[in-house]
Amino acid sequence: MNCPGASVAQQPGISLKQQNEKIVEVSYDHGGGEAGYSLIIKITKDYIFYDATTDYSAPLGKFPEVIKRQRNSAEDWSDLIARINLAAFDKIKSGPNLRRTDGTDIRVLIKTSKEEHFLIVDKNNYPQVKGILDTLQLIVNRFSKKARLFN
Repeated sequence: MNCPGASVAQQPGISLKQQNEKIVEVSYDHGGGEAGYSLIIKITKDYIFYDATTDYSAPLGKFPEVIKRQRNSAEDWSDLIARINLAAFDKIKSGPNLRRTDGTDIRVLIKTSKEEHFLIVDKNNYPQVKGILDTLQLIVNRFSKKARLFN
């Protein structure tokens, strides 16, 4: 799985922070809005979880939902975490939280053995996380050709 790099992509020489923290999960969450749309992807070394829901025009709260899980390959996990530079990720300015006003947010969460690194993606910081999102898009394509991670 090869994707174009981005400024958050791993550069030669891993930062001291990254040497001391092991990435254990990468999560992507796109949701909110009046329709209650949600697309959640959680990726670990062993598994990929895909959860897509919406309550748009759903009768009496019966929301259409797709939940899938599959084994992750060592190659895909290595490719994904190789694109992440925690020190650079932590320097990116998070976008505004729009969910609380019926907007939608795209959130990326990187869990490590020590802490969580969180970012709301918006048009201003998108170029800095494009490499990660491109890699996640390739993974999502296994579950749904229609799902797009960033509009």
